[in-house]
This record gives sequence, C-alpha cells and structure tokens, in this order.
Amino acid sequence: NYTVSGSTSFTITAKSVTAPTITLAESSVVYDGTEKQPAVTVLDGTTTIPASEYTVGYSNNKNVGTATVTITSNAGGNYTVSGSTTFTITKAPLTVKAKDAVRLVGNANPTFEIEYQGFVSGETDAVLTTKPVASTTATADSPVGVYDITVTGGSAANYELSYVKGKLTVADKSSITITAENVSRLYGEANPQFRYTVVGGDGMQGTPELTCEAVPGSPVGTYIIKV
Repeated sequence: NYTVSGSTSFTITAKSVTAPTITLAESSVVYDGTEKQPAVTVLDGTTTIPASEYTVGYSNNKNVGTATVTITSNAGGNYTVSGSTTFTITKAPLTVKAKDAVRLVGNANPTFEIEYQGFVSGETDAVLTTKPVASTTATADSPVGVYDITVTGGSAANYELSYVKGKLTVADKSSITITAENVSRLYGEANPQFRYTVVGGDGMQGTPELTCEAVPGSPVGTYIIKV
C-alpha cells in the first residue's frame, strides 16, 4: 500500500575515559645519563586502549628524582583520555677508590690519587657536587709498614658513592719497592702498556717485567698485574 524511501544519520562520539589506569613497565629506573621512557599501558577498566589513541609525554625524566608521564588524546581518535603518573629515577652506584701508594720512611706522604668506577655516558668526576678526599694516619715519623688510605666526603646528585681503601707502603730506605700501576680497559681491547713506579734503594739494574693473564677475550673483571 506504500512506496517509501529515505535516509537519516546518527553520530558515534569518542568514548570519554575519565579515570584511566596508567601502568608503566618500570616504576623505578637507575640513572644512566639518558632520558628514561618506560613503556606505557592505558586501561579503561579492563579494556586496553590502543597506543594509537593517545600520545605519551615525559618530563623531568633524565636526572635522579621523580619523573612525570602524561597521557593526552590523539585528535580524531575513538577515545577521549587524559591522565598522568610518575616513576622514580634512582642514583647510579659509583665506586671511589684510593690508589695504592709507596714512599720511603721519613718522607712526607705523597698526594694521594683517587680513581672512580661507575660513571655513565662519558661523565667524569666533574659532575661531583663535592670531591672526596683521600688521607692516612701515617706521618713522616711512622715506621716501616703498610697503612690504610681512606676516602671520605664526596657527593653527587646522580650517583651513590661507595668507598674502597687503598694501601700506603712505607718502605725502608735500603730497599727497592716496585709497584705496578692500576689500569683499566674495555672488554675486547688489547691490554694497555703496563707501567710501574720505583721507590727506595740506590738504583736497580735491568727493567722489571710486568705481565697479566688477561687477554682481549677475557670476561669483565679485575686481574692481577704481576711484577
């Protein structure tokens, strides 16, 4: 009884997510000198919102402290979502060691040197807020023997310092003490030229031979340099 045709339309609007759950792959990361960007998962209840629906922004995410992650909707997406969360950047470990030293009995102590293990991204002791100091209880009047060289003080915004003692050898004037200097190299490289210091005596004949069992393929670790 009727011949009828026509059309109309309706609108699908973006779903508004008022309280999304934002989960980070890492809630705490260690400082390494680079901007940290842990992966983000956003949930609407139990539904995972596709990463294509939102943009992730990071701030204060390089140095030690609290970093912020912000979620904002992408234009034209199927979700209207916003929110933020935080994660923590913790201090990197830094070993501070007093280098071993040798002197003759009756002499004043030398200026003690300090070496570091743990700097990241090519950083040096220039980033320290306060430089550590190496000292010993030995004086010029101390008898022949071995004394601790202790390291104290020192601070850094992005490093947690730990200290390792060195040894001061007070040698008799009639003796000759030959000490191999500490060195370091990267895995896979050839050993550097080993060096030594000589203290005491009236001189020596010949040249000390310095050897080490480490080869380019030796695993990461500490090896003895023998004299």
